[in-house]
Amino acid sequence: MSKEDLHMADPRIENRANVLLFKWAIDLADRVSPSLASELALRAFLTPQRSPRPERERHLLTGARALPISAGGVPLAAWSWGEDPDKDGWQPTVLLVHGWAGRGAQLGGLVAPLVARGRRVVTWDAPAHGDSPGRTTTLASMADVLRSVADRLGPIEAVVAHSFGGAATTIALARGMSVDRAVYVAPLFTIGATVDRFVTGLNLSRAAAMQLEHALAHANMARRDDLEGRRLAPAMTTPLLVVHDRDDKEVPYAEGVATVRRWPNARLLTTGGLGHRRVLGDADVAAAVAEFVTRGDTSIEVVLDDAVRLERELADRDRRSVGS
Repeated sequence: MSKEDLHMADPRIENRANVLLFKWAIDLADRVSPSLASELALRAFLTPQRSPRPERERHLLTGARALPISAGGVPLAAWSWGEDPDKDGWQPTVLLVHGWAGRGAQLGGLVAPLVARGRRVVTWDAPAHGDSPGRTTTLASMADVLRSVADRLGPIEAVVAHSFGGAATTIALARGMSVDRAVYVAPLFTIGATVDRFVTGLNLSRAAAMQLEHALAHANMARRDDLEGRRLAPAMTTPLLVVHDRDDKEVPYAEGVATVRRWPNARLLTTGGLGHRRVLGDADVAAAVAEFVTRGDTSIEVVLDDAVRLERELADRDRRSVGS
């Protein structure tokens, strides 16, 4: 299993020894009862790993306003920045959507550039993530939460989503959410491939794999194809910017390329040397995203690799990663 797939697993199988033990238990269960194996696999697949909140996120949240938001009757840990008390009426609002096993504040590097452009920025921890309650959740549930937040706070100018959050945003858009623009950073686009890798990594029998497929459809209240970005993207009308790093080890760069190829009116900004998460804290990426969100375009046309980054830092020694 890849690192991305292991993030979609129970916290108890975080290290290698426990992963091997879990796979052994699944194999044993599969020999006795494929149904039991599929139940264990389903629980692991739907249980995001929680990790401690780093100091930079805690510092970011000290400057935020807590928002009393709930979705489906479940309270969410949610925050906003940049609200202008002097403005009477609507203020352009941008939603930041985290990925699987993530937290809203992981996209905190985008807050300052967007607030500086007069935007209200809102993020939250999805159910079973971060500071929000729950142990398990689904892709469809994360999409419904996004729609609920957008309905509560809208109209929404833009959504910026990371990784699995991109898949949830695509589903939310397909189900009627309306935004002016969207940005996907390292988007997970091929949901079926994620499930297939998970099944292969656990070496599930055909019977257990089929039962897991049915269980996932039941949990999401939708078939796999109904959640698949490749099927949903061609009907999209929302302008999209995709940012993806060529060295992403968790969600392959090919996923970002596939997103742009299937999505009308989409463009790709390629980075290098940042991987799956550091791309969220890069100053050039933050500037490009903020420009696209507020203007519908970005002036950056080049690949943002280490050479370009070094050249810019030498020209402006005050430049720092916005996530540092």
